[in-house]
Amino acid sequence: FIARPCAIALNIQASGPQIAQPNAILEKVFTAITKHPDEKRLEGLSKQLDWDVRSIQRWFRQRRNQEKPSTLTRFCES
Repeated sequence: FIARPCAIALNIQASGPQIAQPNAILEKVFTAITKHPDEKRLEGLSKQLDWDVRSIQRWFRQRRNQEKPSTLTRFCES
């Protein structure tokens, strides 16, 4: 109620991280198994999806960052 106008006056951005593209298989692995897959799991997902290992690593990084609150949200909560 009070913090949001103060944050806007201080030019704190409300933008969040980049959103990972939707993928049901990777989402299932992310929620059910692990948020930080090892090399062996990355290789298996790479073959299953026909993606580069680097692309899968990028997807997991973006998806983890998606769960973090934005700077504006953290400012308003504190």
